Amino acid sequence: MASNPRIIFGVSSSQMYKDASTNDIVLYNGLGVTAAAVMNIGVNKNVGIGKVSSSTHKLDVLGSMGISGSIIPALTSTFDLGSDALRFNDLYLDGDSIYIGDSVINDVSGELTVAAGLTVNALTVTNDSDLNGALDVAGAANYQSTLTVAGISKLDGALDVNNTSDFSGAMNLQAGLTVGGAIDANGTSDFAGDMNLQAKLTVAGVTKLDAALDVNSTSDFSGAMNLQAGLTV
Repeated sequence: MASNPRIIFGVSSSQMYKDASTNDIVLYNGLGVTAAAVMNIGVNKNVGIGKVSSSTHKLDVLGSMGISGSIIPALTSTFDLGSDALRFNDLYLDGDSIYIGDSVINDVSGELTVAAGLTVNALTVTNDSDLNGALDVAGAANYQSTLTVAGISKLDGALDVNNTSDFSGAMNLQAGLTVGGAIDANGTSDFAGDMNLQAKLTVAGVTKLDAALDVNSTSDFSGAMNLQAGLTV
């Protein structure tokens, strides 16, 4: 450095010189062996702050940067923040919204909301979930705890229940219902189609049949049996 012509600002403060080996313009803070390079301007017009200028980046900074204004790209939808190989770590934001394409993720009182559609390949919920709109599940849905539905549930596929289910409202079945265990109905049950029972049916109250009753095996009636029409045996 001593052999390079230089410009010195003040008695022992900053200096600027042209590096003879690289032809870079170097700004130093201080003189002598304690001098530290603060900026390096390369012949390729790249700038290094706190380090030698980069051969690939226009601005290469060693250390943290403090920004007092906005960072606005010169062109919209053109430049990336990080890359697939070189990624930022944590991202801290103080605003309420993140705009990704046509979707908006909002933070409302500590809860995240998505303004557009949300497609999830796998979803694990460990606490209560409140859905106010429609839920469309194309694959299997496994519930390890209670599922409470306040509105209408429409199932276009099979429903496989391995434990006790409690239905407090009406349940309309357009196709067959196959039950491998017991059915306990404490209220009124309305069956518009055929009902085939492979095991015993126990009724504690009144049973009203508006259609034919076809019994292929032994039946035991312990109470009164009122017939409004004929009985053919």
